[in-house]
Amino acid sequence: MLIKEAQITDVPANTRLLVDENKYCVVVNGTVIVKGAQTKQMGARSIFRAGGLLYSGEEGCRIIVFGEEQLPENIRQKIIQPPITENHTENCKDPQSVTNNLFYEKKVSCPVCGTSFNSRRVRLSKLKLIKQDPDLRMHYQELNPLLYNVTICPECSYANLNQDFERVSSVRRPLNLNAEKRRSDSKQLTESEMAAENYQLVLQCLEKIGSPADKLARIYLYLAWLYEDSGDETTGREMRQKALTYYKKAYSTSSAINSSQLHQITYLIAELSSQLGNKKDAYDFFQRLIREKDAAPWLVKLARERLYDLRKRV
Repeated sequence: MLIKEAQITDVPANTRLLVDENKYCVVVNGTVIVKGAQTKQMGARSIFRAGGLLYSGEEGCRIIVFGEEQLPENIRQKIIQPPITENHTENCKDPQSVTNNLFYEKKVSCPVCGTSFNSRRVRLSKLKLIKQDPDLRMHYQELNPLLYNVTICPECSYANLNQDFERVSSVRRPLNLNAEKRRSDSKQLTESEMAAENYQLVLQCLEKIGSPADKLARIYLYLAWLYEDSGDETTGREMRQKALTYYKKAYSTSSAINSSQLHQITYLIAELSSQLGNKKDAYDFFQRLIREKDAAPWLVKLARERLYDLRKRV
């Protein structure tokens, strides 16, 4: 997607951004993934010089691009003449204050009942990416953002991913969610288990409001990661199987999905099929992606590597 200079541009999820190198990018909201020698994830209010391959994150992004001569003075000072700080000041920061700086409060309004409340969010731009798994899960040094990626209305228990909470159309009828048991037992759960309960509530909501298959698949994949983190490999595998089922459904009804999202779905079908022992589908979908001429180079490269690994295991 071509990003014009000095204009606010809304970019859908998992879309490549076409920006001239050495232009300055300001992320208004959402995330931008920078693929270069290292993969970086730039969150809301990040400012950086374009370089490498740029993609919007899973929640999409809103971005402004400037040439150096167009930069507003406050941004120019921040990037071109950053303030000098002494190392000992950085080293003496209170660990608790550093942790607190990773979060912020956002006021949201429930699209179901209209209740306004504050939702705690993670500043993704503050996190350092450590590695990415073959199923595209990203691991960060400071914390696991997956634990904090759900917003739940305190009044009616409507739940959704943070970035999608207010994006659904208003639902006039009550959702009749089974959230009471989750609330009463929450003090007995670990952080990962509580997060899994939250995502289960998201599934209830998405099913009731008729969300598309790719969104359901994503939640099931998140659940697989959380259950596996808790040591429950059996349930984790069940969640992967459900994620695969819904990704295949999304693939077969892909008219409403943009090409970047479809390529990522194709990759995940291949990877999940491989993990679940279906080598035939894994071969098929990896090869489909590799043949796509407009697929993101980093994703095609990853597909080639995974296909090579799959062949070695035969």
